[in-house]
Amino acid sequence: MLRSVNELTAYIMQASDGEIGRCQDFLFDDRNRTVRYMVAKTAKWLPGRKVVVSPDFLEQPDQIYENIPIKLTRKQIEDCPPLEEHQTVSRQYEIAYHEYYTLPLYLAGPVPMVAPPREEAVEESAEVSENHLQSAIEINGYTVEALDGDAGQVEDLLVDDQDWTLKFLIVDTGGILTRNKVLVSFDWLIEIGWADRKIRLNLPQEEIESSLSYDPDSAIGLDHYIETHRAYDRSDLWKQLK
Repeated sequence: MLRSVNELTAYIMQASDGEIGRCQDFLFDDRNRTVRYMVAKTAKWLPGRKVVVSPDFLEQPDQIYENIPIKLTRKQIEDCPPLEEHQTVSRQYEIAYHEYYTLPLYLAGPVPMVAPPREEAVEESAEVSENHLQSAIEINGYTVEALDGDAGQVEDLLVDDQDWTLKFLIVDTGGILTRNKVLVSFDWLIEIGWADRKIRLNLPQEEIESSLSYDPDSAIGLDHYIETHRAYDRSDLWKQLK
């Protein structure tokens, strides 16, 4: 099921033996839009620390109770290599984190891949050592730039809670008086301009503005996902999804 990132960031994080805090953000790999970590706000429990949780440990979010179950105990999380609240998740920290939880390191792609053992590798490749993590929440408010001009602003993102990849941007194409939310697939992304806060798309304004409207009160599943691709008349992507 596709979930609103804005909605999930208000959910309680529920370890197997109690709460640890609230979801604050999702860190995704900017090469393939795969979520690598959920960031938990745990100031009341572990003040001064940033807690990250791999999707390997996340259960399906519960909309009724507004929580995200975690397949870890509070003790396991507390004993994880510490990360200061304002520190970034470096590649060095990722290695320590994955070693602690005995998780395979990932290279590229949604499926984790085992990196060469450190004792056997003379030097890590740039692909392994370079950090590609970005904040999902950071994208909110970014200008959406079509092939022929600005087409609105990013209001939210939709993430798949099965494989934890970002699927859609929710774009507000209207103004102050006329708000119109539409779905734009990440498949049509050219780049994310972190410096100028712009999302560049391989679509003209007209196609974005006439896209399928987003209804936050309706469940978003595979049928809706396919319908959105069809709405943009991208036959090459449509064939891949059939």
